[in-house]
Amino acid sequence: MTIASEQLYALMKKLLFLTGILAAMLLMEPGCMKKESFPVTPYIEFRGFSSLFDTGFYAKKGILTIYFTDGDGDLGYGDDDTYPPFDSTGAYYYNFVVDLFGMKNGVFEHVSTAMPLSSRIPKLTTETNKAIKGTINDTIPLFPLSYDTIRFDVYITDRALHKSNIISTPPIILKKQK
Repeated sequence: MTIASEQLYALMKKLLFLTGILAAMLLMEPGCMKKESFPVTPYIEFRGFSSLFDTGFYAKKGILTIYFTDGDGDLGYGDDDTYPPFDSTGAYYYNFVVDLFGMKNGVFEHVSTAMPLSSRIPKLTTETNKAIKGTINDTIPLFPLSYDTIRFDVYITDRALHKSNIISTPPIILKKQK
């Protein structure tokens, strides 16, 4: 072989190798880039609760952590979501709904609070029909309560008014152990 033919042979070998890699990438792409799919109704799971204490013996606030999925990505409200049914007097004003229960004589009872524990999740994506998943951390104030053990029931709703499953936290002890 001459030098020119050796160079041509090396170049063809490189092109063939690169073509093989490109073909392999194209063939593998659908398998590697699978889109996740979830039901359009949001789904949530309890992931944790951390009590935050000040210098006293009772928790002053806590951080509730949940995992979520939503099949069409319409979770969260935008700044313009203030008209019915998302207005402040509507049933869907809050899309992260938290109910408090206190333990009395070994039984949990619903506790009404002057300040709402529920909140509004902001719009999480601008894309439509895109499955999303993630974790939400919500700080919840724990004002003086006559209970030393509480729990929360939580659910979320999306803009299509699909309501997730309801989760209950395990019992949460508010008094710091000595």
